[in-house]
Amino acid sequence: MDIKLWYSKDLKQWRWSLIDPVSGKQESGQQWDLHDAMGDVANTVHHLIEDGYDGEIEDNGQRLVRIGKMG
Repeated sequence: MDIKLWYSKDLKQWRWSLIDPVSGKQESGQQWDLHDAMGDVANTVHHLIEDGYDGEIEDNGQRLVRIGKMG
């Protein structure tokens, strides 16, 4: 799972994106407050885990394969 968090000066908002590179599933959002944005990310990760995301196997820092099934 890859998570990116950044601040948009133009929009004056914290923005985030979450991608599962194996399944291609993507989620994103934005919040005015950093803590709210981080909370959204945490809630999204919890939701994905409840839906069956089990993680990925890595070897020497390189992603090899995802474990489990994701709806």
